[in-house]
Amino acid sequence: MSAFKPAEDGDDLILRVFESNGGGGKVSVNWNVPVADVQGVDLLERKTQSNWKVFSHSNDETTEEVLPFKSVDTFGAISTFSIRPFEIVTLRITRP
Repeated sequence: MSAFKPAEDGDDLILRVFESNGGGGKVSVNWNVPVADVQGVDLLERKTQSNWKVFSHSNDETTEEVLPFKSVDTFGAISTFSIRPFEIVTLRITRP
């Protein structure tokens, strides 16, 4: 976890997670506050439905991959999502 703070524009909360080991994988967050909704947002905390372009650099070659916007599954007090190596994920938490 790299940040947990109030949203810039409203009563929501923002959780920012950074994968720093280069491994990626599945992340589970067990909330200890009531949660009504959790959505993946961009670094400016904007909700969007567009795709992301990811550029990878290796051996002087650049590859481009289009990924769907970050999907977050929330059941009760637990949210899960996938994270790629060295990815920054920002979640917007709406409380009831």
